[in-house]
Amino acid sequence: MKFETNRTSAVLATLTLLLVMLGCSGEKPAAPPTEAESQALVKSTLSDFASAVDKGDFAAFKANASEEFQTQFTDDQLKTSFKTFIDNKAEIVPILRDAATKNAKFASVPTPREEKGYNLLMTDGTVASEPQPVEVKNDYVYQNGKWKLLKIGVELK
Repeated sequence: MKFETNRTSAVLATLTLLLVMLGCSGEKPAAPPTEAESQALVKSTLSDFASAVDKGDFAAFKANASEEFQTQFTDDQLKTSFKTFIDNKAEIVPILRDAATKNAKFASVPTPREEKGYNLLMTDGTVASEPQPVEVKNDYVYQNGKWKLLKIGVELK
């Protein structure tokens, strides 16, 4: 069964990327993340997202995200944006949890880039989860010594 996802996440992505240009710190990582570290970021994000969808509560999910993500989006805005996921959680959460245990096949190697003094990392790929694949397009910003979620893009294929 294929689910149509809420396109509000694209708006969140655009808004979040604009916000990073305005206000995040310009910290630099000591080294680019390894393949394993990039995979761990995606898995952790998917696991946290699956829990948020399952509970219908995005407070803990936001707490693990970047400062910009936390301050710009309320729990209610996230709940509204991902209403389709929440409404279909019985089918979607098991897929997300399965995806959180598998490596993504990245479209390109996640490589940090500097944009206007900010260190960003984009992870764009597909996870061969069951019963259907999950496409991820997440952006992270290096903040407080860690890569933190700046934008989430999750689509069931």
